[in-house]
Amino acid sequence: MKRINILVAAALLTLTGCIKDNSTSMTVPLKDIQLLADDSRVVNLGEEAEIIPAIEWGEGVDQSESAYDYEWRLNAGEVISTSKVLKYTFTTSGSKMLNFKMTDKATGLTYNQDYSVAVSSPFFLGWLILSEASDGTSHLSFIHNTTHAVYPDIYASLHGSDPLGSGPLALADDAKSATDYITVIQKGGTKALVLDGSDFSKFNDLSLMFQNGKFPAGESQPVDVIYQPGSQGSVEIILFDSGNAYDRSAAGYSGSANYETLFFDKYVPANYTGTPKWTNRSWAYGHFILYDAASRRLFAYYPGPTNQHPYNSYKLASAPEGFNYTTGLASDVNLVYLEKVSQNLYNGHVSCVFERGGKYYFNDALWTGGQRSIMTISAMVNYEFGAEEGAGAGSVFHVMRGAASGANAVYAYGQPVMFYSVGQKLYFLENAVKKSFLYKDFSTLADAPKGNIVSIAQNSPGSQLAVAFEGGDVIILNVGKNTSSSTNSLIVTDIRQGNIDVASEDFNKLAILAHAKGLPGKPVDVIFKYGKYANWNGYTMNY
Repeated sequence: MKRINILVAAALLTLTGCIKDNSTSMTVPLKDIQLLADDSRVVNLGEEAEIIPAIEWGEGVDQSESAYDYEWRLNAGEVISTSKVLKYTFTTSGSKMLNFKMTDKATGLTYNQDYSVAVSSPFFLGWLILSEASDGTSHLSFIHNTTHAVYPDIYASLHGSDPLGSGPLALADDAKSATDYITVIQKGGTKALVLDGSDFSKFNDLSLMFQNGKFPAGESQPVDVIYQPGSQGSVEIILFDSGNAYDRSAAGYSGSANYETLFFDKYVPANYTGTPKWTNRSWAYGHFILYDAASRRLFAYYPGPTNQHPYNSYKLASAPEGFNYTTGLASDVNLVYLEKVSQNLYNGHVSCVFERGGKYYFNDALWTGGQRSIMTISAMVNYEFGAEEGAGAGSVFHVMRGAASGANAVYAYGQPVMFYSVGQKLYFLENAVKKSFLYKDFSTLADAPKGNIVSIAQNSPGSQLAVAFEGGDVIILNVGKNTSSSTNSLIVTDIRQGNIDVASEDFNKLAILAHAKGLPGKPVDVIFKYGKYANWNGYTMNY
């Protein structure tokens, strides 16, 4: 048994002579208790972790829990528990240090041990759903990309004491080299709020990136933002409800590179309501394809990082009457949807949906241009949806990203496939055959979602879709390979060829991967969270 020697001395004041020192020493037994260290523990962000301290008790030592006081501190700061066993939910990711202190009530002796904890985030890859509750508040939920585990209202679960905001409008993913950041555009609270992609903690306010640390005079409400995925020096464009757009070549979220260039007076899709997206998330050092509502034309914008400029010269061989978007659409032609489909350094297919006199048109063309050269537009297709194909007011559109080469992208370059909604039905249009096909009528499901489809988003390779409904449900669909087929063909190909009955239970098992029910409020926007730039660029889902 360990012992501690304590010298008890009598301090005597000498008055007239010397006094013999009769002080003695005594020994007080120290309880033989050891707190044992262990290897670094790994716990999950947002899940209650239980840590039981390892204690080695000596012979005869009182082991009753009531004989001691306990204290757990996080990172040498606040006390997070006074129980022997720590039960705690970490709300931020990364490496943490815990200190456990145990105090003997009888003797006052204390025992300490530090523990290293790695808080792992399950939120690296997956779908983010921005919703608006009945009281107008903003809510953020997450669905994991492989397990399809659902984390409803995850922001509130982690950071409920610091509300997200209200009046949600849009989401954007800024994918950097090793991580990503999420921007929430909303009407109340921080209007352009940047969240840390690892744990959704509040990270920045885009208004601080403007000159003088606030939005420009006359600008109060952002409605959308796009990022150029890539290195820390990404380019961003932010759009306000005034129609004005600003861009910057940024050094991350700090430094002197602020939003400072206003390059068009009016810069907003026709009938803009917050959805659909007003532009694409373009390839790094490629082109943003944008719409100028004042001149009713599309244009390419080269983002920099130091020589940003719109293209002023376009070469379009021919276009249907009223649909020449390089010189200006006819006054009765309205842009409904715009997306750059196949990203490449200086070219890509641009797909649009136009409305004219109540009829809807799918328009696709190849845009090709160097860094400062003329933009050449070729192979334009302008397909009118038939009455039986259903596309119309209230439809949500999503064109699948394609790649010129590489096995990671499910859909090939050059012949875009567009998914679109009609109420609770999901259709797809194949540009190669100029025809639409029903993918799934969700109203026929035994546990049918409530309300119409309001948002569609794909994962990085294009093998899955997230389909969100007004009532709060989100269904994850397999839109990739038909794993039940010996040819391993695309599901859309088998549907087109009549090899699959989309009303059958077998198709439900093949296509419906997950059904998240009862997420808070009405979904406003759904995006895929790429985790890092390489996943966006390479059509991959790597950690």
